[in-house]
Amino acid sequence: MSKKKIIIIGAGLSGLSAAFHLGGNYEIYEKESQPGGLCRSKE
Repeated sequence: MSKKKIIIIGAGLSGLSAAFHLGGNYEIYEKESQPGGLCRSKE
């Protein structure tokens, strides 16, 4: 039985938290150049 890959759409707070809690084999897809979503700081 092979492990399934988890796909997470969005690297905002929820996506990063989901990846942390799920662990294992996952990929995160984000449309922006940096993770963080609305929590990201801008200069």
